This record gives sequence, structure tokens and C-alpha cells, in this order.
Amino acid sequence: MPAKELTLFEQLEIQMKALVPFVRGLQAELGEQAVDEAIDRMRAKAEAQARSEKSPGLPLSANRAAFEAWGDGALEYEIVRDDEEAFDVDVTRCRYAEMMKALGAQDLGERLICSQDEAMALRAGHVLTRTQTCMGGASHCDFRFAKRDDG
Repeated sequence: MPAKELTLFEQLEIQMKALVPFVRGLQAELGEQAVDEAIDRMRAKAEAQARSEKSPGLPLSANRAAFEAWGDGALEYEIVRDDEEAFDVDVTRCRYAEMMKALGAQDLGERLICSQDEAMALRAGHVLTRTQTCMGGASHCDFRFAKRDDG
């Protein structure tokens, strides 16, 4: 009997159940500020690397498939705009935020999960602007995608 294929949410939940205690241990040993700053530096490095790569120039509509894959029951969202100039989405329910809250780690969620979105967008040939997240306590996440200049 074949094994059940895990959704992206289930995969990330398994990862976070291992990663959160590890990060909390590092924070206890090295200090919360030092660990948070190290994570932020790694995120910035990943974004810089993604920005330096030539973008494949995927159409903005490619984000629809990404939301379907990452959503897969884990996100409730409304597509606000979907055309050649922009792909805008408001996420009104995020099980990723709920999972991190259940793990007692909602404060780590933006650093460990949400912050990866910008580099992923850059690698697709897009720029992501987001001013708020469910993970950060807002009523919704406001994803706003536009084409990269070099895409």
C-alpha cells in the first residue's frame, strides 16, 4: 500500500515541530536577540542571492498555482487582482499561523516561514510587497506581486 503523500502544510508542520525546539534552545544558549539577528541575516542573504540570479520571468499568473499548492486547505484567501500587471491576494485565514501559535512559536513564524516568500517570489521573476501578516497578528496577509524589472 503506497504511503500517503504529505501536503506542503503537513511537511512544514513536521519541520517546525523539529525546528522550533532547536531555535528555542539556541535562543536560551546564545540569547534571543543574537539568534533572531542571525536568522534575519540568513534571510537577507537568501534574498540577495535570489535577486542576483537572472529571473525566469514567469507570468504573474504562476502565483495562482503556488497559492493552490501552499493553500491546499491551509489558507483561505481572496484573489484581489489577477492580470498582466499584478497578482494580489488577501489571505484571511492561515493555518500556518495557527500551527505556530499552537507550538507556542507565533513569534518565530514570520522569521521562519513568512520571510521565505520574498526570495521565492524573486526566483519566479516577481517582487512581493506585503505590509502585514496573519502570523504577525493582522486580520489578513496582503500579498502584492509585480514583475521584476529584469523578468
